Amino acid sequence: DKFGNLFINKEKILLEGLELKIVELIDNSKNLVVLHADKNALHGNVVNVLDVLRSIDSLKIAISTKSVK
Repeated sequence: DKFGNLFINKEKILLEGLELKIVELIDNSKNLVVLHADKNALHGNVVNVLDVLRSIDSLKIAISTKSVK
């Protein structure tokens, strides 16, 4: 979000725990993650998340940008 917080399914997490959490969630799914970024989020924070997501083999990434209410 615009404050630098990171959430997975509305659960706040740290960037350091992102890869493990995503791997747990995609184990039995279609390997698709949709990144919703607040339009006021810092570009560097979004890039950091994308870097982690891109490091996960066979993961498909979709990006949606809108303000989170």
